[in-house]
Amino acid sequence: MSSSSARRRSLKPATRRAFLALIAGGAASALLWRRVFEAAPGIRRFPRLAMPKPTPRQRAWRDLELGLFIHFGMATFTGREHDVAPPDTFQPSALDTDQWIEAACAMGARYAVLVAKHSDGFLMWQSDAYPYSLRQCRWRDGRGDLVAAFIASCEKYGVKPGIYASTFLNAYWDVQDPGIVRGGEKERQQAYNAATETMLRELWTRYGDLAEIWFDSTVLPPERGGPDVVPLIERHQPHAMVMKSRAATIRISGGETGMVEYPCWSTARRPEAHGGGHPAGTLWLPCECNTPLRDHEWFWNPGQEHKLHALDELVRMYGASVGRNANLLINANPDRRGLIPDADMERCARFGKEIRRRYGRTAASLRGVGGAVELSLPKEMLVNGVVLQEDTSRGERIREYVVEGWTHADVWQPLCKGRSVGHKRIQEFPPVRVGGLRLRCTRTVGRPSMRAFACYDAERS
Repeated sequence: MSSSSARRRSLKPATRRAFLALIAGGAASALLWRRVFEAAPGIRRFPRLAMPKPTPRQRAWRDLELGLFIHFGMATFTGREHDVAPPDTFQPSALDTDQWIEAACAMGARYAVLVAKHSDGFLMWQSDAYPYSLRQCRWRDGRGDLVAAFIASCEKYGVKPGIYASTFLNAYWDVQDPGIVRGGEKERQQAYNAATETMLRELWTRYGDLAEIWFDSTVLPPERGGPDVVPLIERHQPHAMVMKSRAATIRISGGETGMVEYPCWSTARRPEAHGGGHPAGTLWLPCECNTPLRDHEWFWNPGQEHKLHALDELVRMYGASVGRNANLLINANPDRRGLIPDADMERCARFGKEIRRRYGRTAASLRGVGGAVELSLPKEMLVNGVVLQEDTSRGERIREYVVEGWTHADVWQPLCKGRSVGHKRIQEFPPVRVGGLRLRCTRTVGRPSMRAFACYDAERS
């Protein structure tokens, strides 16, 4: 008897009925078949199913893993995020966008996202959208363009650029969440929508390709009275990853803690989903965790160095974001000089150094296909952690797994277990001396394909 025949005969009646329905109904029964497998954890290997998969741009964005968020604008000088101040209030004395991206590089960030327009409405470039921008400011004789300087610095250091521009709040226009002009006057709402579309068109056509477009909170759609932003994205930045809006290709973890719950799946059931996602989701919507370097402070304020997150807190965030199948976006807040303060720069550098020390070098690694993959070590060694990566071009297939070590007792000893893997899962455990490692996928949807199965040498960490 073939193994497939034995597997069919061993199924319970309800499961067998689903199997026969799959054969009879073809692709229309794929969802039922998936549910059967979700309910049958004893089955290790399942047929290849139609499931959500990432686009090439989503896979490339996940490889970036760590980013630097930069909040700098009118609120840096006023101390208030939602107030309108005279344009000449913005007067940085020593602005240096190269220094910002040097902080990103020291931290190990591969992308950076600049706040080009926050809720006060002040535009950090030469804009024709409305008269509240650097064009109306005496700084650099009214010719300053912070977005252009930021993009140039990113190109100089090989960091992928992104831009944040909110639409749901604008104090200059007296616009309230979720993007409605106070009082609801139709003509003024239409004028605001037109100005918003102009400012976004400027940002998305003047500065080249963007790695990420960041909307904060809701983007009101046209049928609810908002601007028509999705066609602009599709026309001008088709390769950018998008946070929020109907064009969203990524989701936020929620909570602004730099961490995501576990398990964290790359799939979700709704475009506006946040948090850990859902294994049966039909949308490929990977997660990004954001957090300020200074606890709960997005813009710089004097005397707040004590709010800098401790190094061990930042490392914990990394493990609970990048190590849980999400990207991590850490905010830096330049001061009124236009420079990231020394204490913050030092914390970025120490964080990057510690991440490289802990996770920058693995002792052994391999690729593999199948429900069980064994990692041979060059010698018996003390290991204290593993990194797992699926080949997500085929979707996320692992639902549960266990990692085992070959010990002196000539047995496979369980070292750790988990559920989601996705782009990356970093898992640490008490040091143990082993001669080899084995990954067993105990519950899957389709045949797993591992981009990497690697371990860390405890004696080098």
